[in-house]
Amino acid sequence: MRQLRPGRVDGLPLITSGQLAFPSVQQASADANTLDDYEEGTWTPTIGGSGGQSGQTYTGQSGQYVKIGQLVVASFALTLSAKGTITTSVQIQGLPFAAQTVTSQFVAQAMYDSLATNWVEVTYKITSGGTVADVWGQAAAGVSNLATKLAQADLNDNARFEGVFVYRAAA
Repeated sequence: MRQLRPGRVDGLPLITSGQLAFPSVQQASADANTLDDYEEGTWTPTIGGSGGQSGQTYTGQSGQYVKIGQLVVASFALTLSAKGTITTSVQIQGLPFAAQTVTSQFVAQAMYDSLATNWVEVTYKITSGGTVADVWGQAAAGVSNLATKLAQADLNDNARFEGVFVYRAAA
């Protein structure tokens, strides 16, 4: 069996001490089976509205992500100190990468606390092609109770959301 040696050969990634280093800027491949991107980082989640927002303040905001090819795993936690004004439906905004534009949506499970409405379940649904996730709630258990998008009235000033998104990035 041939041993790989440190260094670059014909554009191959650098391999040293058992580590594979990707370039700092993605070199996209047309081959869907070629892993051409790996990245770790942070992002800043915010609460907003699909129709706009103003005046939100936070006691905590944090987000981390890992991107392997097009697969993104992005975790977050945020706590409001003032909900401000949220127009239309509540969203988690600022995802680190735009999602693919597809007919099927991306869903993530949620942890939540201190909401004005007593939901039995809250879920996030990433907007196709976007960097936002709508926040959906189900008020009672059962098949006849469909989930609805949360509105400003469903939040308290100290509302807290946490979760993990797993989705495919547009690029």
